[in-house]
Amino acid sequence: MTLATLVEYAQTSFGVPIPPADEPPDLTLPAPRLPPRPPIPDWLRTRRPEQEAPADRAHPWQIHDTVPPPLPPPNVDAVGADALAFYLPFHFYSDGWGIYIRESGVKYLACVLKDGALIPGDEHYLATAEEILYHHEMWHAAAEVACTRAELLARRSMYREYFRERDAAEHEEALANANAIRQCLRFPDAPMRSQLEHWMRRQGPGYSDYARWSKTPAFARGRNASARFMTRALPKPVPKVAGAPHDFLYRGAASYPSMPVARVLDVESSGASVVRPFPKEFGLQVLVYTRDHDPPHFHIFLPSEGKETRYLWPGLVPYEGDPRLTGSNEKAFRRYWNNHGQGIVAKLETVYQRGVG
Repeated sequence: MTLATLVEYAQTSFGVPIPPADEPPDLTLPAPRLPPRPPIPDWLRTRRPEQEAPADRAHPWQIHDTVPPPLPPPNVDAVGADALAFYLPFHFYSDGWGIYIRESGVKYLACVLKDGALIPGDEHYLATAEEILYHHEMWHAAAEVACTRAELLARRSMYREYFRERDAAEHEEALANANAIRQCLRFPDAPMRSQLEHWMRRQGPGYSDYARWSKTPAFARGRNASARFMTRALPKPVPKVAGAPHDFLYRGAASYPSMPVARVLDVESSGASVVRPFPKEFGLQVLVYTRDHDPPHFHIFLPSEGKETRYLWPGLVPYEGDPRLTGSNEKAFRRYWNNHGQGIVAKLETVYQRGVG
């Protein structure tokens, strides 16, 4: 069954939409406390549309300058990954549900993994940090998918009751941390794993219990225990903890490619950003960095020559000190701009928050 079908079923049958906030800038994400889960963080609740960026491999990280360790986000020692990224359940949000990963949260965790500041060449720490946050939040999404499947079979509400149970929530957080380690850092001798586990051990109830479930047989038992929490509301006899019914609930639940995932860019940020690459065409490619510095400019990459230059915008002339495209490369760029200039300008206007002047 597709994710869209499950979402439609849950929202139509058992959804409890939370009404939107009454005033801007938050149009869809109010901040009700739904104990015992962490509250929706302010960076997500007050985000603006222009702060969202794709979170995929087509938009990789690029470090421009030294990235010092950011200040610890509020509540990060207690809720770990959920202070740096967040999952909004589709049972409660008809719009805007999905996984959100904060830009500065990725930088914070990357510095934790390295145990120090980031410099150009450390992009793999950022990529790994973002993957860890993704797989933690993806387990929250998987739990909702599993519970929706149970609702589909039982024809009754289950996720709302499961969501509000403290023991179930803490168990889910332990599995989410274990899932992140299992998916991202599978080798016991990996230096980053040691740093990550040291960080997780300091976290609050549930989060710090990840080690109990990090090995494959234990993770299967933990998943089945999670399914038992979901089925508590069913009339007797309740299904056994182990067995095929519980495997069915979670089968493929953490691997839906259609799961909405977005980065939330911080208003003030520097040192590293994600790259927005435009298509390769006519022997070149244009790249725009989401956190590039003034003056407004973009990068032109020539794959066959392994060279890159920068052009200013809106003048379309070389950045001071960078070479001008010549000959066939200049003609190729003009053809490229005719095809993709409108999209490049739209991205530049978002990055530099201004129009063509």
